[in-house]
Amino acid sequence: MTLTGALFAYLRGRTVVATLLGALAALTKMDLLALYTGTVALSALYDRFAGRRELPWRHHVVCLVGPLALAAPWIWGHYLGGGARTPTRGLSWELFTIIFPMMVELTLYIPWYGVVFTLGVIGAVIVHGLRAGALPRLTAVALGVWMALGLLVVLVYCATPGAGNSPRIFVPALPPLALLFGAGFARLPLAWRRRAGVYLGVLFLVINAFVIWYQAAAYGAPIRAAAPAFSELRQREQGFVLTPIYWETILYTRQRATWFEADEAFRENIMGDAGNFARYIERHPIRYVLLPNAASGPGPRDPAAPAVRAYLDANAERIDTGAWTLWVLPRDGSL
Repeated sequence: MTLTGALFAYLRGRTVVATLLGALAALTKMDLLALYTGTVALSALYDRFAGRRELPWRHHVVCLVGPLALAAPWIWGHYLGGGARTPTRGLSWELFTIIFPMMVELTLYIPWYGVVFTLGVIGAVIVHGLRAGALPRLTAVALGVWMALGLLVVLVYCATPGAGNSPRIFVPALPPLALLFGAGFARLPLAWRRRAGVYLGVLFLVINAFVIWYQAAAYGAPIRAAAPAFSELRQREQGFVLTPIYWETILYTRQRATWFEADEAFRENIMGDAGNFARYIERHPIRYVLLPNAASGPGPRDPAAPAVRAYLDANAERIDTGAWTLWVLPRDGSL
């Protein structure tokens, strides 16, 4: 929302609002700064040298430089200082050829040829609107650059996963896609408007219904099964919870939670050996352990070895809550 507000304020000539919101967007995520500054810079160049000079040059400069100056200390301290948190490897064509096809199908959860056809329909409507002059030139350029930069970040992600970027950055680039499509859709002849509207409406209705059903069945059911454990944790004193459903535990219990995210070797080393587990518990402030029964629930199919569960049974208070078991460790952390 901050990025959208910043760029809309920029196009409306609201210098102060655009600068402040642009800086806030940059402080939210580094990729948003790239979308904002890239859109403003290219739009300014177009407006100055190829457009009708719809906005004052001073407005372009302040909106571009202001957010960079305000966000510079944070960018240096969190990303660039000492080379911290910067990518450690370059672009990989091999990774791109693996990840990009999956990203295409995940766009609409349908085979790639269906995605290509659907994006072709959307693109044709946008091109029709641009050719018909449905939007002011500078607005159309800014929206197009905004959307293209969001796509560029996704393409870079496909070649550099794990470098700190995220494919979700295209979500803030959806407003220009919707506006460009809407402007073109309004200029379509009635017959083509009906065809495009029925096709896209039915397609998105079916896809959304399937995704909602899948989420409720594959993801919602295990979380509902953990509801009794969450209820028990809400009544307990504050303490770290060791559990594979750590995000849900934080959300539904307001307890702090942790797990061995993205490090299967470390997880196996701790959860697969009772001795290592005991040392881990002694050295870290873990108050509760929440694990699924009978290899149920999300995450690893068998998140803890039988020896670890036996160790917990012998040294902690066990509370059976149905599909999940909660162990309450001694208050001082010693077993």
